[in-house]
Amino acid sequence: MKAVFKLEGLDNYIKLEQQIKKLPNVAENVINDYMHNTAMPKAISSIKEELPVSNRKHSKGLPKTKAKYGDSIKGTGNNLGFMVMSTRKYQYLTFPALGVGTSRKDKPNDFMNRGLNKIVSKTIMDLEEKLSKKMEEIL
Repeated sequence: MKAVFKLEGLDNYIKLEQQIKKLPNVAENVINDYMHNTAMPKAISSIKEELPVSNRKHSKGLPKTKAKYGDSIKGTGNNLGFMVMSTRKYQYLTFPALGVGTSRKDKPNDFMNRGLNKIVSKTIMDLEEKLSKKMEEIL
């Protein structure tokens, strides 16, 4: 299960695009730095808040680490964006997201995109602020 966050195509991207055009050689580095080091961890945290928690116990009676509380989501930086996905141990997160497997009877639970959508407007605002500060530094 994975979700991709890219700047292109977002509704409030127009103002940001104008700032990028004013800083042609610098904006890409500023955006990538923010996206990979600040926005991606926020997205992972936001997605984990949306994760459902099963009440099933471990088959041997041992405590089971739930995906919501474990290291279940990882991120990879892309140019002007990032991708988040479930880690190998927690690949079963695909089942509730798609409504398949033992989750067949349930409707799909799109926690990945809900988590990403919660951070979009704040991310755009933060990027606008970062680019404005960079413009002031240069001028």
